[in-house]
Amino acid sequence: MIIFRFLLSLFFWLYVQLAILLVALGFGYGLTRYILRFLFWCCGFRVTIQGKENITSNKPVVYIGNKPDLISTFALIAFFPRRLCFVADTKLFAMPFLGRVIKGIGCLPAVKKGEAAFSFSSKVSKALRSVGNIMFFPFNLRDPERHYSSFQPAEIKIAQVFGANIIPILITGTEKIMPPGSAIFSPGRIEIIVGPSLAVTDVG
Repeated sequence: MIIFRFLLSLFFWLYVQLAILLVALGFGYGLTRYILRFLFWCCGFRVTIQGKENITSNKPVVYIGNKPDLISTFALIAFFPRRLCFVADTKLFAMPFLGRVIKGIGCLPAVKKGEAAFSFSSKVSKALRSVGNIMFFPFNLRDPERHYSSFQPAEIKIAQVFGANIIPILITGTEKIMPPGSAIFSPGRIEIIVGPSLAVTDVG
């Protein structure tokens, strides 16, 4: 079993390096989705989505996710019905694997203070106009035991300014596939639960 997990993990990381190369060559978000779907299939990562009926396309949406880890991000890119424009912690852009992938698919570094905040707001506006949504992973939702009772003021403010609704997304199962601090994987199931759309007045 240990040897199997090691070989599985070795295949995963080698495959991700190939995916990074393809993304760097400009193959874009669409091909990245299929590359990651094939990777999940080969590794035995099974993904299910609940609440697809809550995914709206008639107005801008600010998605709020609970787990900004590697597998969760890959699962959303590969299987979420809509293309997502991710806003990632600036530290994630420095990570050797995930950093190059999220740069390649057009993710935005979360800059909320200083002069760079003006550029960030402009990029958020462009993403909401072109893609129709933006995806945040607030710090206060990283604990899977917490619910969506509180949101970061910045995400609420963006929803207010751009007239967007907020849709929470709960991701479970990734901690069993890739335990925190580990680079070794195990096959497993991932569940993406899409919550109902919330108007800003419901969470403010």
